Amino acid sequence: MKKKTYETPQSYFDKINDISLTAIFHILGIKVENTRGGKSDFSIHAYYVKCPFHREKTASLAFSRTRRCFSCRGCGQSGTVFDFVKYTLKEQTRGDYDNVGVYKWFKKHFGIPLPWEKRNGKFIYK
Repeated sequence: MKKKTYETPQSYFDKINDISLTAIFHILGIKVENTRGGKSDFSIHAYYVKCPFHREKTASLAFSRTRRCFSCRGCGQSGTVFDFVKYTLKEQTRGDYDNVGVYKWFKKHFGIPLPWEKRNGKFIYK
């Protein structure tokens, strides 16, 4: 039997993108090293932090404030705000943090409602 997959609505990710990146960094315990970098559009409008996914001495992970995505020059990890929180929580807890755990993290810390509700024993995405 094929497992049913669900699509998280874009409106949920829009709510996440409205959150201040510095607020997310603060809760995750990540210090912003600097806010300017190279000459590209991505670098000029970015926060630079020490990558939580590998050991390093200087900040190599750039988080674009305008595009709301990150990229690490050291380990190559990249993704969205949601991905960053998921990967960071996995690294910090040394556990398996899945999407549901990240949804609950955003609800706990920022009050963003879960993107689904349970009706008549079935999960329905909003």
